[in-house]
Amino acid sequence: MRALVAAGRIGDHDGVDAAVLIGRAWRSAGAHVAALGLAEPGADWARAHRALCPDDPAHYLSLTGHGPDAIVAAMASVGVCNLPRHWSPTVDMSAMDFDVALERQRQRRAHGVELVGICAADQTGQLLTGPLGLAGARGDLGLAERLGLDRGLEHWAQGLRAAVGSGPTGQAPAGSGPGSTGDDASGLPGRVPGSGAGGGAGAVVQAFGGTVRSGVDVLARAARLEQSIARADLVVTSCDVFDVDHWGSPVTDYVAALANKHEKPVVVIARTNHTNEIGQRSVGIEAVHAIGDDADVTSACGGFARSWIW
Repeated sequence: MRALVAAGRIGDHDGVDAAVLIGRAWRSAGAHVAALGLAEPGADWARAHRALCPDDPAHYLSLTGHGPDAIVAAMASVGVCNLPRHWSPTVDMSAMDFDVALERQRQRRAHGVELVGICAADQTGQLLTGPLGLAGARGDLGLAERLGLDRGLEHWAQGLRAAVGSGPTGQAPAGSGPGSTGDDASGLPGRVPGSGAGGGAGAVVQAFGGTVRSGVDVLARAARLEQSIARADLVVTSCDVFDVDHWGSPVTDYVAALANKHEKPVVVIARTNHTNEIGQRSVGIEAVHAIGDDADVTSACGGFARSWIW
């Protein structure tokens, strides 16, 4: 039997460590195991990326935690000064790292280095402008103010693209994995999926000729996860909490979507589980095994692994 373990953080263990610990349980039960760690942007992602592809030449810029403050700095760096009148910063942070990263990209771009903005999975389709853009989410503004803000964002996005001298490239190629939405047909810089990621930081990345992708998708494609799932007999993933509010995590969502696509059974190892089998199967998961707090992950998975091997 071939078991593929594509793990996310569980308790104190990041995806890389969780994959090893969970994989040992299936290996002890007699399965042939392949294991890899997955993560959203952050320290866990950086470690997983180093483990998978330490020599990756692409430049990755995390959009998580950035917002209007970061965009203001990036905008100033390319000489675009038209700010929407109702732009109220939602974060209080220094944007120097973002500004410096984009300046370096000017140099990398001349040498063909790919720029990838990585964001949370739920932001890969976020638009900067239009009815589903950032202005539309401003519940603190009236309709007229939202429309004014949206016009300002469109003007800013077009000015940014003109100043940088590039156009948006959209998301990863269509069909490349869950969360990919393909290029935007309108051609407007604020209407490309991902342009609103990080409060609009995605639009800056796209203006520099980069793409916006989820952290999980970047790792999964680097590891050729879909091809491995297609050859597996069982897919195992993990998360910290599995309940009716979360149904796992972006990692379990991504892995389950690929497993379902290839009609492979997928099970989840979680620290806690507050769902029933009907709910689990409604999101494409056959079973969830809770190991509890402070458990030895491998030992806690042993009996479950032996019940899911053939």
